[in-house]
Amino acid sequence: MRPYRLPPAGSPLPPSEVLRSFFRAMRNGRGEKAPLAGSFKDYLRVGHVLFVSSGTAALWLILKGILRLRPGKGEVIIPAYTCPAVAAAVLRAGLKPVLCDIELDNFGLDPEELKRKVNARTLAVVVVHLLGYPNEMKGVKEICQERGIFLIEDAAQAFGNFFDSGERIGTVGDAGFFSFGRGKPLSLNHGGAITTNRSDLFVAMLQIYNEMEEPTALEGLSLFGTLLIYSLFFTPYLYWIPSSLPFLKLGETIFKPHFPTKKMNPLLMALVRSRLSGLQKEREMREEKVAFYLEELSSVRGVRVPARPYPFLRFPLLVLPSKRDRILEALKGKGTGAALFYPCPLNEQPGLREVLKDPGPYPGAKELSQSLITLPLHPRVSFRMMRETVKVIRERL
Repeated sequence: MRPYRLPPAGSPLPPSEVLRSFFRAMRNGRGEKAPLAGSFKDYLRVGHVLFVSSGTAALWLILKGILRLRPGKGEVIIPAYTCPAVAAAVLRAGLKPVLCDIELDNFGLDPEELKRKVNARTLAVVVVHLLGYPNEMKGVKEICQERGIFLIEDAAQAFGNFFDSGERIGTVGDAGFFSFGRGKPLSLNHGGAITTNRSDLFVAMLQIYNEMEEPTALEGLSLFGTLLIYSLFFTPYLYWIPSSLPFLKLGETIFKPHFPTKKMNPLLMALVRSRLSGLQKEREMREEKVAFYLEELSSVRGVRVPARPYPFLRFPLLVLPSKRDRILEALKGKGTGAALFYPCPLNEQPGLREVLKDPGPYPGAKELSQSLITLPLHPRVSFRMMRETVKVIRERL
């Protein structure tokens, strides 16, 4: 019997689509940029876009652009619980990351602590829409506007999602950025995008962007091979192979202070454009699966689930820390794709803690890191497997 193991996140990518996009990119080259920019701006209803090599590079470019408009300020407030790449981008831009605790209700910044952390040196605040869930923006936006601070939306995990107002996540701050990396809503292993409605910021970023390195033809071929491998192994009957190879470090959270800052590869441009039309269907599928989990788990004692259905990137399940490892081990044994998320607050992250030298404490971030289990919601997840997941959770509580 073949091992069955669901990927924890991501989305299927047909090999035929990779091939078509590759040949189109070979034929059009950088000519993919203008059509993608038009499609992207129409999809998000935003004024300006730029495409770069990763979400991390996107945040770096935003910060470098802001520095041209507000020189002399050196601090950026970020959540204490998020991807270490956010801190890496801040540091690479020559700025100081300042951590702020989070609220467990929406994984957003604690507004009272944010008010205490803002000062005359604050250049920007980064709001992270963790797992694709929209943060409460009104209070944060008011604080930033009162102090003349730039508000940046990290929408890396929220591409295609909406606020209750109907606005797209990533378009209501001074700038937003998206990632097309592994495990994201539009999962292409590489690539990122910047959005803004501020012409002054766009011009400042464009000046830097024009000097950024173009991807090479060799990098394009390597990316083509990587995407083909990804498209073949994103299935429960083959994913066990890459997930069993330790050198791939799948699921590990690593602080990487050095990362490429290049323009986006034409192959990625072609793929992003071709996949925009399918995002709405995937959002609806995720929301349907979230509704199932809410119905099955809301009344189970010992778990905490979201207050309402929403197309999360992964379903967030909070359990008692003393029971989490036992539940997770049982779920993994069934091949459910259940996984941890970031293992600790940023001030405890190996490699980063030595740089930040911040003792904390950040109780909200710490509690989330010790209690969170994520359940996959992508198209390869069947309701049969979801029912098995619910059964295991009930048995282990």
